[in-house]
Amino acid sequence: MTNEAEQLIGGTAREKGCKPEGPWRVEDVMERTGMSRRYLLDLARQGIMPARKIGGTWFFSRAKLAEFFGVEE
Repeated sequence: MTNEAEQLIGGTAREKGCKPEGPWRVEDVMERTGMSRRYLLDLARQGIMPARKIGGTWFFSRAKLAEFFGVEE
């Protein structure tokens, strides 16, 4: 799973030759991991997946997600 997670988190940016700026929204994480919105938000609310809610929007740090999945950014 480590290789798969690395591709999910870092592959898209490397393919485009750039590093994404700023935090990811839940839609970005959904796209890269294939996880559902409900599942991601449940993990975030429980403190299992690193995320921060600002206003009514959840934000995910790319670096913390890489650490969560055990891959290098």
